[in-house]
Amino acid sequence: MEALKDKDLYNSIIQHRSTFTKLQEVDYTTHLPDRIDFVPPDPILNKYEKDYKRMQESMIYGDSLPFKDLINQITALRTRFRNVKF
Repeated sequence: MEALKDKDLYNSIIQHRSTFTKLQEVDYTTHLPDRIDFVPPDPILNKYEKDYKRMQESMIYGDSLPFKDLINQITALRTRFRNVKF
């Protein structure tokens, strides 16, 4: 969250990623705080839930959040990002 306090730092991180470790399917112009969205879209949310359950069974040791709670926390984090004004 430190980068969100510094517009230049935030933009340099996006620029670095898009230049040196670019993923072809990622549109880096949507990574501005007011447009970023890392919440899975509704049409494929069930696929994420199934994958998360498999992870809970074989990769996550100890307690883990129920999927709905995890999505709620991710949604809250997205809201924090979107409230940042540069």
